[in-house]
Amino acid sequence: MSRLLSKTVLFTLQTLVTFLLLLFMKTHVLIYDKPCTNIAEDYIRVICSTDKYKQNTSRNVHIMKSDISSESEAVKRQLISVASEMTLERNMVLFTVVNDAYMPFVNSWLCNTKTMNIHKSVLIATTDALTRETLKTRWPEINVISLDMGTLSGNQTFGTIGYMKLIIKRAEMVLVLLLANIDVFIFEVDCVWLSNAVSSISFKEHHDIIVNPVSGSNSETFAGGFILLRSTCRTKIVWHKVTDVMMVLGERVKSLQDFGTFEEENEQEVLARLLRDGYGNVTIKMLPLEMYADGKWYNLSEEDRSKTRPVIINNNWIVGNKAKMKRAKEWKHWFLHDDYQTCDMERVHSVVH
Repeated sequence: MSRLLSKTVLFTLQTLVTFLLLLFMKTHVLIYDKPCTNIAEDYIRVICSTDKYKQNTSRNVHIMKSDISSESEAVKRQLISVASEMTLERNMVLFTVVNDAYMPFVNSWLCNTKTMNIHKSVLIATTDALTRETLKTRWPEINVISLDMGTLSGNQTFGTIGYMKLIIKRAEMVLVLLLANIDVFIFEVDCVWLSNAVSSISFKEHHDIIVNPVSGSNSETFAGGFILLRSTCRTKIVWHKVTDVMMVLGERVKSLQDFGTFEEENEQEVLARLLRDGYGNVTIKMLPLEMYADGKWYNLSEEDRSKTRPVIINNNWIVGNKAKMKRAKEWKHWFLHDDYQTCDMERVHSVVH
């Protein structure tokens, strides 16, 4: 009897300690705007043992209402259901969010990567049902869901409120996938893949996040549109924080006009700040710009370009869909015929290696 009582008391004390540690993590990891840079390994170990954050193969995600408050339950469940089917063979999805105005870029990129055997791993979230149906009809191999955000149509350029709303939605959806123990490769379609970027990236078991630095940032800022997030506990902690910050911003901009200017901290700046500060003791791998180039590549001298061996080139550092498209065509990085529907496979074969 006394032995049973002792075990009961010990269990109660252990439960109390665990609760207090989790409360500490809730306060210091998920709420404070200022990153906590000295999170003890013991605290990380405790929170990583909970059902919500631990890394395993289960797809039974535990999502509190406060985690993704703006997403309907149906959309979340559809996302997890589709992604789970996709990852039966490989635990990673290539994920992006697009609206109707980005359809030419979507089609061009899908033509660009048509021979790379990656389309079954592609998951595209569209802002409306019509764009989803168009994509599924044109590209039956890829996976598409609709977010039904009908108001976010037209050109949503970088730095506008509408663009930020799309990025906030992407952050929310990525968190859902990570909490479902699915690795996420965030990518954008306004780019050219000169070879298979998925197979070209190698990482060690201890890498939680793989990032691509932004040109001219001294490797202190990372591209928001090319990130590999492994569904480790530490990644979940960091991305939960990113999503928390973005959700706060979302509340401030949700009633504002989509084409207004956004001047606050964006997703890639939030993530870079957390990673620089060692938030959640996360480990990262940085990709070389010589191989994973951004839009500054187009402005290099011919001599400097000859020193690079790009796997991909992101068509950024230029504003507006028309300007992006014009530059892609000038550099033969556009893979559609003039009907904007059919692939220019001759161009694909001449560019992709």
